[in-house]
Amino acid sequence: MAASACWSSCCSTPFAAVTGDYNPIHVSASAAALAGLQNGPIVHGMWLSATAQHVAGRHGEVTGWTYNMYGMVQLDDDVEITVERVGRTPSGRPAAVLSASRRAKIGSGVPGL
Repeated sequence: MAASACWSSCCSTPFAAVTGDYNPIHVSASAAALAGLQNGPIVHGMWLSATAQHVAGRHGEVTGWTYNMYGMVQLDDDVEITVERVGRTPSGRPAAVLSASRRAKIGSGVPGL
């Protein structure tokens, strides 16, 4: 098993600019609060997926990808991504399971967005 630690950005606006996803729960503290997210904006799920794919790619070619989200990651959270080889596909390629877990808030709070 391999693990990689990273942290989410303190601001999702640059990611939103690249992807075109300006969902307010990712870029606005006020909108996040209206949606019941009292700790502020959350990280884009696709940012987490791309980061996990990057980690997986360090351990071999990624030829297929399925991604499920089971929780939220806040801006500035410390995230641990683990890759565990669990077997081989019918074609003989390694099969792996990745997980990303929120470890702790590392920042000093949500910036005024």
